[in-house]
Amino acid sequence: MICKNCGHENDDRRRYCEKCGEYLYPEEAVTETTKVHKKVETVVKTDKKKVFHYVMIGMIVTLLVVGGSSIYFMNQLRVSKNAEITALEKKNQKLTKQVKKLKQEQSKSDTSYDKEIAKLNKENKEQAQKIVELQDQLAKLGQDTSSSSSSTKKSSSSD
Repeated sequence: MICKNCGHENDDRRRYCEKCGEYLYPEEAVTETTKVHKKVETVVKTDKKKVFHYVMIGMIVTLLVVGGSSIYFMNQLRVSKNAEITALEKKNQKLTKQVKKLKQEQSKSDTSYDKEIAKLNKENKEQAQKIVELQDQLAKLGQDTSSSSSSTKKSSSSD
């Protein structure tokens, strides 16, 4: 581009003259460029706002989805745990009933066992008494036999 002030030929990419430093573009071009820059800035600002809004909406949607799914899965976990607790409580009730039943049966068997032992002890005592009586009878018989044989011996020796 040729400078209108000094006539020096400048590179087209330059805005100011290399020789005199004058602005190379006329004011009309500057105002048009400024208008274009302002439009671009407006579009960029508008795009930044849109991007910001989209990002915010995306974050909100993400939070809602994550939060909602977390609440759903926590509720499902709570429901399954409650069902598991209920099942364990039922099982515990059944086991408690079985324990009570077994204790009653044990109590009955202990009582019958004690009765059986008492009966056997009674029979044992009766048999022991019979044995003692028989031993006494044997001892008496032995004495009677010894006294009769000694009297027989005395009568045979006197003959």
